[in-house]
Amino acid sequence: MVYRGQSGRFVGSGSSQPTSNSAEAWLVQEPMPGGPEDGSVILSFGGHVARYIWMEQERSVLRCLSRTKLCSDLFTWRGRQSVEDLAAIDATRYEYLSHAIWGDYDLAARRVQHTWVTGCTDVLRDACSVTMDMTLDDLSEVCGTKTIWQGSGVLTDKIFEPTLAVDRDFSEQLDAYLWLVLGGTLFVDKSGNRTHPSFLHELCHTDVSINEYAWGTAALAYLYRQLGTASRKGVDSIAGCLTLLQAWIYEYFPCFRPQQGTLTQDLQMPRASAWDVGAGCPSKNLESLLAFRTRIDALTDREVNWLPYGADPALRVPPTLFIGCIQYRNIIEPYMPDRVVRQLGFVQGIPREIIRPEKAKRPTNLKMYRVYPWGISECCFRCLTQA
Repeated sequence: MVYRGQSGRFVGSGSSQPTSNSAEAWLVQEPMPGGPEDGSVILSFGGHVARYIWMEQERSVLRCLSRTKLCSDLFTWRGRQSVEDLAAIDATRYEYLSHAIWGDYDLAARRVQHTWVTGCTDVLRDACSVTMDMTLDDLSEVCGTKTIWQGSGVLTDKIFEPTLAVDRDFSEQLDAYLWLVLGGTLFVDKSGNRTHPSFLHELCHTDVSINEYAWGTAALAYLYRQLGTASRKGVDSIAGCLTLLQAWIYEYFPCFRPQQGTLTQDLQMPRASAWDVGAGCPSKNLESLLAFRTRIDALTDREVNWLPYGADPALRVPPTLFIGCIQYRNIIEPYMPDRVVRQLGFVQGIPREIIRPEKAKRPTNLKMYRVYPWGISECCFRCLTQA
């Protein structure tokens, strides 16, 4: 077992029994049935859903959360704009997101598991007030049973109505449009009806253009954290940019592509839009989930696309890669592309040591799930500050 020492780090006890009151049943170091032979590979395997599946304690099919209606409304709004205004939207480089995000995710997504984005609460509330043309008192009003403004998010309908559903200055509408696009595509959360206000800090209160932020890096860090929480036994849903996850599955595992589809040759089209996910999607029930799991267990190396970027991507990919940590708000996740460089056409060398947070808590109970960003090593923080 592993327990937390006086320094806050996890250390081995050399015994299969806890030696401290702070020991957690989900922390392991020795092999566990159904897990890797080297128990140190996944220290939190004791709380992982795979352990419970091995013990025949099946969980229900994960609900893949999306904002399909919002994306549809945003796409419709975009279609009503003038040629001049469309050029301004296209200049942000995020014009494709509202119509490239899928709303119907198949079971494959349920089975396969630089500039910082942040903002002060008071500043964000003021930005919401200006963007939504509401007073601070208006934001505090109760709509039905819910307050329009909360620190965790603003009611999405109440963003759309006073900004995009009325005739306002286009620059103000553009800020609201991008706010909703980011919250409804790259950073989907589990609230279902709220959009986080933090994006307004970057949209309205900085001198940096919206397309200069590393939104891709932030979205990846956010998705990594969502995958981490979804791996816990008691979770019933998953959020994040699931289109990215499912497109990744289709790229690497052709057997799970809808109707064995092939990628379009139209380079002007977002790559994810090449897949017709609505065609022949199987029922989202436990029986189908078990069938997918059986298919994955039977996969051979010939059924995996090991070179999704082409036959010789090394001619197009820079020889150096960022290795360290990526961030979205208070989420910091390790990023180690040096461990999978063969898919980029390079010779795989011996990777450096795995980046691990020194203080993390990944038990079965999701409410206790924590990964403390300030616990990662000084080296990782240097990577973050120099990115």
